[in-house]
Amino acid sequence: MDLHDFLAHTHELLTLIEDIERRQTAVAANLAELKALPASDALIASLLARLHKDHLTASGQLNRAIELLVDF
Repeated sequence: MDLHDFLAHTHELLTLIEDIERRQTAVAANLAELKALPASDALIASLLARLHKDHLTASGQLNRAIELLVDF
């Protein structure tokens, strides 16, 4: 791996980490919102769907980050 590849991998890894952190913050906010709401099936389903989407995206990004680390 040359310097250019190393820098590209490092940049992608840092970008993934930043996005994962943003998603973790969003998930925490969604959970807090969910806990504060009265029981409403439709609203709870909507929040759970958003949490699930963020979880899947973060999982994919974490897998990519691991791949980048293995490539080093």
